[in-house]
Amino acid sequence: MEKHKGGITDFFNHDGLSEAVVLHDEDKQLSEVIADRDYAPKEKVWITYGKFPNSTLLLDFGFSLPYNSHNEVSFEFQFCVGSCLQKEWLLYKPDGFACKLYLSTNVIWVQLSVSSTTNIVSLP
Repeated sequence: MEKHKGGITDFFNHDGLSEAVVLHDEDKQLSEVIADRDYAPKEKVWITYGKFPNSTLLLDFGFSLPYNSHNEVSFEFQFCVGSCLQKEWLLYKPDGFACKLYLSTNVIWVQLSVSSTTNIVSLP
């Protein structure tokens, strides 16, 4: 079975904190919901469409969430090796940034991913 988009499961409500998933077997034409906890009779079941940012939720599923912990913005910039900006970045890099460094001949490329839960701290 694979994760499924579409069909009757589109009528389930999405909760970004839910661990319940929907699996779909195309050959058997079967969908299965694996619950993340016990549910009482007639209680609403929440599923997750995945750990996606709002851009993906909106484009693929037609909705977004006001408080989505999976939102992120990525951007890239570069430093010349040995520059004071490079030294300050390496010294004061704020916690909470997902950061990838790429080194070419004399330039460092930095790719940052900032989630909606990250506290942004500027460099001194």
